[in-house]
Amino acid sequence: MQNFLCTYQLIHKIENWWIINFEMAINPDFADANLEDIDVNNIESGKKLMIDMALSVLSGSEELLKKFKSN
Repeated sequence: MQNFLCTYQLIHKIENWWIINFEMAINPDFADANLEDIDVNNIESGKKLMIDMALSVLSGSEELLKKFKSN
């Protein structure tokens, strides 16, 4: 479990680095963005969201199921 947690944290750090140093750099919507104003710990990539969803389902949480049924 410890290895999984370390891997999860590493993926999160890599994804944040990629978004800040590559995607934001080439996206004109972020041309005027000040990186000091961005909370890098709250950046969530699509990959991280999918892993979080999978972990939620695997842990037995029915919160996502309720959201899907209500729509």
